[in-house]
Amino acid sequence: MRPPCLLLAHGWGCDATIWDGLRAALDGFETLVVERGYLGACPAWPAVPAGAIAVGHSAGLLDLLADLPPGCAGVAAINGFTRFAEAADFPPGTPRRVLDRMARRLADDPDGTVRTFRDRCGLPPLPGPLRGGAARQDRLRDGLAVLATRDGRADARGLRLLALAAAGDPVATPAMTRACFAASDTIWHPGDSHVLPLVDPSWCAGHLRRFMS
Repeated sequence: MRPPCLLLAHGWGCDATIWDGLRAALDGFETLVVERGYLGACPAWPAVPAGAIAVGHSAGLLDLLADLPPGCAGVAAINGFTRFAEAADFPPGTPRRVLDRMARRLADDPDGTVRTFRDRCGLPPLPGPLRGGAARQDRLRDGLAVLATRDGRADARGLRLLALAAAGDPVATPAMTRACFAASDTIWHPGDSHVLPLVDPSWCAGHLRRFMS
């Protein structure tokens, strides 16, 4: 039987290259990538066959929950969350003032805002100025608004879920992860990275293979 296709969606301030190591580690599986254009690439959301597994890194999970492929067979989060912003019924979320501050800085210094965020996440430095001009800045602003407002908790109910989380993640904190996902759906990595697809693609691939079996 043909293995399921995986649709991979990256998070804010990243691009589809974050999946390169994981795609190599998933040799034998068909993988398709969402590109949001945050770093200047042309946005793309590929069509996928029924029975696909949707895999979201960070805010990529929120994007997937809002637009799951038809017949999706399961959803995996890597450093992900079903809600990011703090709310009365979601105290582990990031305070709104932090996101408002990011939005103000983004309007004045989009490149600097992205670089600061990537440094906090443990992402490699960008090689130079970002491409894409005003259109890229609009996509960054809209993606930040998703982090501030979107709540995917209801969308996630009833789905077959896997959450791969880092014990010391500085962005998707352990408290946030526990509030978003059942303990039985969560597997913890001992590290402190928000970019597990980059720092340990083999670990991620192994758990995804088991999830698909």
